[in-house]
Amino acid sequence: MFSLFGGAHKSRHAAIQKRKVWNGEIEKTDSGLRKSDLTLSSDGKRVVSKARHILGKKRQAQMVKDGTWAKPFAKGHKARKSRKSHM
Repeated sequence: MFSLFGGAHKSRHAAIQKRKVWNGEIEKTDSGLRKSDLTLSSDGKRVVSKARHILGKKRQAQMVKDGTWAKPFAKGHKARKSRKSHM
């Protein structure tokens, strides 16, 4: 049985609520977001808050500008590249 206040169920509940607000089934989410506060993600699959969407775009732009955007992926890329050269 799932807990109403913990883990993945809580985030899934929020996602469902945002989708219901987006479709007009309910007026607002538990946290008070209305349809005017929501937007679709870039790929059009998820409903996200406009504020978080804008914040994410700003953070990504800053990471690209600083040159830190690709660093988390570089280690894995080097590992895959070295494995291919040994084959």
